[in-house]
Amino acid sequence: MAGTAAIYTRISKDREGRELGVQRQEADCRRLAKSLGYDSVVVFQDNDVSASTLSEKPRPEFVSMMSSAERGELAAIIAYSNSRLTRRVAEIQAIINVTKTTGIRVHTVASGQHDLDRADGRASMLTIAVWDQAEAERTSERIKAQKQQRAANGHWHGGAAPFGYRAENKRLIPNPSEVALVAEAAKRVLAGDTLHSVVTDWNARGVTTRFGKHWRQANLRSILMNRSLLGETKAGVKGWEAIIDERDFDRLHRLFSDPARKVTHSPGVKSGKYSMGGGVTVCGYCGKRLITHIRVMGGGRKRSALACLARVHGPDRAHPKGQDGRDVNRVVIDHDRLESYVFETVVAALSGDSRLSDKLSERGPDVDAQITELERQRDAVVEKQRRLNDLYLDGDVDRDYHRDTVASLKAEHAALQNQINDLLGKPLLSAAMSDGLDWKKWTADKRRSFLKAAGVTVRVFAWPEGMARNLGRRRDETAAQHAERVDAHQRAVIEKRVEIVV
Repeated sequence: MAGTAAIYTRISKDREGRELGVQRQEADCRRLAKSLGYDSVVVFQDNDVSASTLSEKPRPEFVSMMSSAERGELAAIIAYSNSRLTRRVAEIQAIINVTKTTGIRVHTVASGQHDLDRADGRASMLTIAVWDQAEAERTSERIKAQKQQRAANGHWHGGAAPFGYRAENKRLIPNPSEVALVAEAAKRVLAGDTLHSVVTDWNARGVTTRFGKHWRQANLRSILMNRSLLGETKAGVKGWEAIIDERDFDRLHRLFSDPARKVTHSPGVKSGKYSMGGGVTVCGYCGKRLITHIRVMGGGRKRSALACLARVHGPDRAHPKGQDGRDVNRVVIDHDRLESYVFETVVAALSGDSRLSDKLSERGPDVDAQITELERQRDAVVEKQRRLNDLYLDGDVDRDYHRDTVASLKAEHAALQNQINDLLGKPLLSAAMSDGLDWKKWTADKRRSFLKAAGVTVRVFAWPEGMARNLGRRRDETAAQHAERVDAHQRAVIEKRVEIVV
């Protein structure tokens, strides 16, 4: 027969990725094409793709082959069997429709040739397709039922093992390296670190996912929210060893589900990028937190800074208007210079106090009770806000009352959460001290969590009177010498205008 024949090969599962199944199909189909006398062949291959009605995976090569057939570019379609071609009745009908308009022939190695010019041939091919489709669906139903039964009996239902485990003899066994990552992530997040901080740190350290990819926040979040970490099947039955404490898991779940985590950042850069932001540093006059932002210096240079911004905090009696119309004592300070000063001072104080290290490493029996009570109070605040929202939607309270009360409840919620974080942060601080307090290697989130756990508040006051703001370069001074003198001067200024409260 003259013309080009399309060889279509497909296999549903190719776990090793070696394509041996489709290669064997192609060899048999080529022999059939040669025996039938086709001039040439073109191969369309969908490997590791199911053709059943239950599969959502696309089959691009099948679609491409059908397009070629509809354009009249093919004289025949050759497959190993009907089921390799498709298990969908609708696709068999599409093939039949193409044969009516183009005269294309359909051949199979194992299922024979179908004379689609005749009603009996078409009926035969459709009948086989109906049974192929039913068999695929029955197989899927059987596998699903088996998985559900295994889950109900406390057994692993099959498939890829959840992160933290490996499958062994149809049971889940803790994977030590992954268990260590789960424990580290849970500990850090509960102590105040963000998921962004954890994955950034892991990626910088070269820690990869199970598949050698870099970490993303969504990946880590889904792992920490998976109840398989508690040793539970999807049916909620205990089936294997837990690798996380149930109490910690519940706290993580509440933390990730807390609407308060979805915050709108203040003007300027996100405070999460800077260790001294997030309420650690406050104005020495009004007591309000300093806001991180970017300052444009001479020559277009940009530096991160902290400032008491009127546009964020509004007017305050601690900042009256001066003769020039500007607020008095609206402080601004360079972030990086302040960070170095604060950490060097705090680390030196903590390193020389072994009693503090011992105290922080202790977690008395009353700590868990305190955390439980604070969590109860926090959850009660969330419930109050929910009820208030319902009253507002029903028209039982007006907009102003709703707005003011919600603001008060949010402040109360934040205060309770801070107390919880302080209690949870003690182990983080103790661990940091045992690591030698090498703060320069920490992420910004870890630095900020460390300061909060240590109970540090940094108060910033105005620039000291009589101290120069700018130091010009002297004639006999090199650039390096000038930079060193500026650093020393800035350090002296910071020592006078900054108060560290522990």
